[in-house]
Amino acid sequence: MVAKIISVDWESALLSYSINSLSFIKVKLSDNKGNVHSWKSIEANSIGRIELNGLAPDCSYSGEFESSDGSVPIEVTTLPAPEGEMLGSYAIVADPHISCKTENRKGRFLLESAMILRDVVGLCNTLKPDCVLIPGDITNDGIKEEYSIAAEILQDLKMPCIATPGNHDFHHGESSMKCWEKYFGSECGVHNTPSAKVIALNTATSHLLPEEVHSLCSLLEKDSSEPMIIISHYQLFDNENVCRGGARKVVSNVNEQQYLLDLIQQKQLLIYAGHQNVCSIKTVGKSFQINVPQPVQHPCGFIFVSRYANGFYHKFIPISSEILCQWSMTSSEQAVNLYNEDQWDSLYREGKDLYQTNFLINF
Repeated sequence: MVAKIISVDWESALLSYSINSLSFIKVKLSDNKGNVHSWKSIEANSIGRIELNGLAPDCSYSGEFESSDGSVPIEVTTLPAPEGEMLGSYAIVADPHISCKTENRKGRFLLESAMILRDVVGLCNTLKPDCVLIPGDITNDGIKEEYSIAAEILQDLKMPCIATPGNHDFHHGESSMKCWEKYFGSECGVHNTPSAKVIALNTATSHLLPEEVHSLCSLLEKDSSEPMIIISHYQLFDNENVCRGGARKVVSNVNEQQYLLDLIQQKQLLIYAGHQNVCSIKTVGKSFQINVPQPVQHPCGFIFVSRYANGFYHKFIPISSEILCQWSMTSSEQAVNLYNEDQWDSLYREGKDLYQTNFLINF
């Protein structure tokens, strides 16, 4: 039996569960003033979610999830309340891995990848961010058919999409690069959004390109106190919490770019990286590097960010189907045992706690 909070902001939390038998669900929580709050499901289910609304900001809650299978202790602390009106918002959708394959792999959805991306597009259109950021691996094999499917789905977004390629997008070298140029245009560049200036880096080959380094250094050398955003497929800084598996985790030539790394640490930057998709926040000087989840493998979702006067609120948005999420978690765990690859461990991929995907960065 599994029951846990997967998403939280300053006024609500989302609890997901998977139990052994069909049951009505009840959640009882007490706040730090002793007030008791309760919620219950309308239908009996064995896998599902329950929205815990009406919570107070910056408040700790503890209690139990109850079903016919028994109970599970639940604890959650809400985020501080935002100050003023929302100044802007964006979504980070990493590694959609659109695939033409007919079998899934180690807990990753390939067969259902197009369906899941359509769901994500629908969720984004409901949330209405100013833009959607995609830090690479839009496709799984970098072939024309995958690019065509991805482009067709993403054109339904009702807001601009800023994307940069990943290693899977360039899987077939020059032919893949031509597909990227045809369907998604520029591989990098600077974009102005209501929330912040967005710099899209092309690290698909695991290298920082000289022309990009020069442009980024020139931009960062300017005296600006405004926060900026970088999206990159590979991480720019090593992260001790993203440590499993054999694939390269950090840009391969980053050690040659110490001047750039020093500049980044002196500025207020939010760096969003995909590739490993292990939920984790790393502080680097005044900046933050955030490794974000993917929609097609546990924990199956993306990050929605809203900017207020007191900072950038990050919230995990799961794909709509909890049944798919639970399958991915179970299959990922089975892959750990069958392939002896501990990078698929569900707790590792979720990050060390709930607040690796739900947090406030106060710039």
